[in-house]
Amino acid sequence: MRQLGDASQEIIFYQSYDPYGNVLNTVTAGPESNYGFTGEWTDGNDLVHLRARYYTPKLGLLLTKDIWDGNALDPISFNSWKYGFANPIRYTDPSGWIPEDKALAAQTIRENLYQNFNVLVVQDWGFVHELKIENNEVYREALRANPQLSDCDWYEGAWSMLELRTVRDVVRDLASEMGSPDSFRKELGGIVLSQEDIRSVGQAKAHRIWFTNKSRSFGRWTVLHEFAHAWDANYGWRLSLGLEEFTGGHTDSLRGSGSPLSCQDNRDPGCNKTGYVYGGVPPKGADQNFTRKEDFAESVTAFLYPSEALAFINDPNHGLAGDPRFEWVDANGNVTSDFSLTPRGIFIGTLFNLAK
Repeated sequence: MRQLGDASQEIIFYQSYDPYGNVLNTVTAGPESNYGFTGEWTDGNDLVHLRARYYTPKLGLLLTKDIWDGNALDPISFNSWKYGFANPIRYTDPSGWIPEDKALAAQTIRENLYQNFNVLVVQDWGFVHELKIENNEVYREALRANPQLSDCDWYEGAWSMLELRTVRDVVRDLASEMGSPDSFRKELGGIVLSQEDIRSVGQAKAHRIWFTNKSRSFGRWTVLHEFAHAWDANYGWRLSLGLEEFTGGHTDSLRGSGSPLSCQDNRDPGCNKTGYVYGGVPPKGADQNFTRKEDFAESVTAFLYPSEALAFINDPNHGLAGDPRFEWVDANGNVTSDFSLTPRGIFIGTLFNLAK
């Protein structure tokens, strides 16, 4: 049931629904509202906008497939189109990904990251009255997204369960490579994570990482890439400088975006915005934004997830496959599929050994 009142607190609009959101009764004595079932926006086709996906109450289905693979302990979760686990009396599905009852699972991941690794995920999901107390900025964002929210309403925020699990898994992988959670905490020095309205997929500095809230389900490559930047930043960007020197590269700031006389391809050394003349073979190709900082972040990520780097290189859509400039070679100059044997891999491996 939804009600709308006027300035004198008189009810001017009333609408009730069955458990799946089909309208049962409407009473109006003034302006109506497009915010209906579970407080969500309903368009002219009676489709309910759940941010990530549209929902049709007539069928009890979401119109696109859920990217979450489901949970073996909840077999109904493997049905990627059902609303609220096919049990709308008990569950809602405000984001199209995480029903309200998954809040405990999300909070468990959040607490594990903070207690074991000193990684704090800024919580932007929960009941509105809780957000009002804990985080005024998230509360203001919730009201901007949906002005009709009341203190007792649930706000789903920007995070999805898949994203939280990805962060958790990446942090565990990085800590394992460093030898222990203690080593991870020492090397990173504590991290605060949040999703914000930023143009890039991710941004990082010492002790702080942002991910975009404009897209869903960034993968582990993106997450680890940003953690690598934060690691580098915690050391005053000296790690990326060390990689540049170890691989025989240098940065010529006067070169800028590359000389038109010498640069036919912005993937070549020095043909980028910062004049980064990289040495050897980059982990996953190069472009005009390739810098020694990006080189370091890509190298850390390729060290942990080499199969993803190789898949990217071998994808014909990226124009890298078969190009000797982007084939990994070991210290003896032999082509290899083992990133740890490349000069960059050797450098990153040494850093991980020093961290243990």
